[in-house]
Amino acid sequence: MEPEAFTSPPVVWLVTEDIHLIRADTITSIGVTGDQLTIWQGDRPTTVVQVNHRPQFSTGYAGILAQQLATAATEPPLDHEGKPFPVVYVWLYLDDAREPCWQVTAAGSNGHSDPPEPPFNARTPS
Repeated sequence: MEPEAFTSPPVVWLVTEDIHLIRADTITSIGVTGDQLTIWQGDRPTTVVQVNHRPQFSTGYAGILAQQLATAATEPPLDHEGKPFPVVYVWLYLDDAREPCWQVTAAGSNGHSDPPEPPFNARTPS
């Protein structure tokens, strides 16, 4: 019987609405302030998504985001060979009705994978 290959947990990235990548293991807290879902890295806040004058976020969304990030780390998507992807991206975006939606996408397991496309219009940082 062959020994099982060592697999380390994947690196999980949260993708913000304006396409900033935040490594999930650096997030110290998650909160909701009316129309914004915000994460903190120490004392530095970053808005994940903002609905503006649309329906407000409930406090439950902070818990949902925490759950999505934890699940991505402990149960990452698998590649075509059944191996966990080493990099997982978690997006929270607003659909056409301006309702919050989740997408968990994996990338980087092998050289044959294309990088994931965010479900919203990506802007290249200047």
